[in-house]
Amino acid sequence: MRTNRSKVAALSSLIALLASACAPNPPAVITPDTLPNGVVDADYSATLAVTGTDSPRWDVIAGGLPPGLLLRAGTGTIEGKPTAEGSFSFTAAAYPGPLPFAVAQASYSLTIIPALTADTALPDARVGVAYYYQIPVNGGVPPYQLALVGLPAGLGFDSSTGVIAGTPVLPLEDLPLELTVVDAGQPRQQLARMLSLEILAAPVRITTTQLPAAKVNSYYSAELSAQDGLTPYEWRVVGGWLPDDLRLNQSSGTISGIPRSAGTVELQIQVLDSDIPQNTDTESFTLSIGP
Repeated sequence: MRTNRSKVAALSSLIALLASACAPNPPAVITPDTLPNGVVDADYSATLAVTGTDSPRWDVIAGGLPPGLLLRAGTGTIEGKPTAEGSFSFTAAAYPGPLPFAVAQASYSLTIIPALTADTALPDARVGVAYYYQIPVNGGVPPYQLALVGLPAGLGFDSSTGVIAGTPVLPLEDLPLELTVVDAGQPRQQLARMLSLEILAAPVRITTTQLPAAKVNSYYSAELSAQDGLTPYEWRVVGGWLPDDLRLNQSSGTISGIPRSAGTVELQIQVLDSDIPQNTDTESFTLSIGP
């Protein structure tokens, strides 16, 4: 009786083994299901794998990889530096060694994101003059988050728009600023740059408010004054005219001479400083010449 039971158990094991050997293998599957995004001019690497096949050979059988990327036939690795943005569709196939038929294939859409860039050239600011400038940011995936470290008194920064705004209070030369930009893409890109901001002195302005009266046949001298800007200044008459016997010294801003006739003269006088770019201020004056 025990012998029969042993024979039955052995026969059952043999049947199970034969059934397992004859059962169809599950279909080969390529992984992963999706590929990570890439960035223009940035290193990219993603590896394909297939179940149930040792050391397969890989190939792209439809569509095309992004320019700059290739599929390694021996490893299934997609690598390189993409050179163009966009969405690229292709089908990859795995072959069992030298055999001509594919054991599995998978279709992918690979997105290449433009590289994150920012314009780091800031226009000059000027003391006492309202300043507004939005740092241009391009590429990546908006919205962007920006940070700017090192701004002086009078200027503020909006981290969501990249706007520098305000009114500087002190002149500064080659002020270093640290800019950081982070986008919202996957993969997330981060950009760090050093900027330089020049804050120029306040623009030149004429401080003389009126000219003293002159008298006929009497020596006359009146010195115009200005402040701020960059000296030396240059003075000009840009509207009206001085009597023939009076002159404006372009360097000192002094009107002098001996007027020979009475009357009233309307003048527009301009001062120019030596800054780059040059600043000017113009004021109107009335010169009365009495008898």
